[in-house]
Amino acid sequence: MFQMKIGIITDTHWGYFSSQITRRFRKKERLINAERQMLNEAISWWKENDIDIIIHLGDTVDSPVVEQTSLAILYFQQLTAAFNKVIVIRGNHDPKPQSQYWIALKSIGVDVVTEPKTYGNIGLIPHIPGVDNKQLRKIVKEMASDVEIIGLHYFYDTIGNVVDVKLTDDIKREYPNIQFLFGHIHTTHDDDNVHIVGSFMRRSFSPAADLVAIWDGNRLIRHNMSHIRKKMYYFDGEKGLGKHIKKETVQFKMANKNIDVSQQDYLQYGFVPGFKRFLKDIGEDESYAKDLEYFINRL
Repeated sequence: MFQMKIGIITDTHWGYFSSQITRRFRKKERLINAERQMLNEAISWWKENDIDIIIHLGDTVDSPVVEQTSLAILYFQQLTAAFNKVIVIRGNHDPKPQSQYWIALKSIGVDVVTEPKTYGNIGLIPHIPGVDNKQLRKIVKEMASDVEIIGLHYFYDTIGNVVDVKLTDDIKREYPNIQFLFGHIHTTHDDDNVHIVGSFMRRSFSPAADLVAIWDGNRLIRHNMSHIRKKMYYFDGEKGLGKHIKKETVQFKMANKNIDVSQQDYLQYGFVPGFKRFLKDIGEDESYAKDLEYFINRL
């Protein structure tokens, strides 16, 4: 089993509507529409590449609340209707192992992994409450003799989107013949046999998002769907002719406020008119918007 290509998805955080996401989508319906369109494109891409097995590496939702878990169940129904096997491992943001959420997923045909489990030549390790890194490394060691690929959410002392270089080096040294597939830290990283996939949905700390992937037996191939998300942004950049920010980071210090706007974030919001609308929506006065427009136009 699994001597074939596999579709990989991780860190979907379905239904999560934070303050950062609110600024970008304005209405929750736009976020949900983006999620649906991105999942549809992912399914089409996997189908075009003859994928029949999907593995979700965890963090299906952001919090164990009904509005998120109910959406996730609907999305998993799409996956189980399209593919012969759909497997999900528990991430640190997912509901507890005994949650009814997992029972619901099992009822629609999803293979749920809340304890370490092997599928042929693949080993899967979920986030297990109370298990520290020392214990997790022991689980990896015990599993390593029986598998060629290990998929897990990540090791637990990793913060934010930082790649743990020491951990990567340890894995490369100790398990040179096993491919590791990780989620959790919302970035991409490929170093010999260590692969961090990148997240499905963009959050405030997601350097690499809008991604799904395929493991083709030799390498990880990613598919970027950012064009869908950006179309659903409230500030889509389709109107207005303001200038793009050229520098990596520009710090605006006006009206006693500090706003750091990276080049990528600026491109997401689009052009100056988009900023003016954004400032108006968060309650800034017109003079502040004009000062900001003047400053951007001088870059």
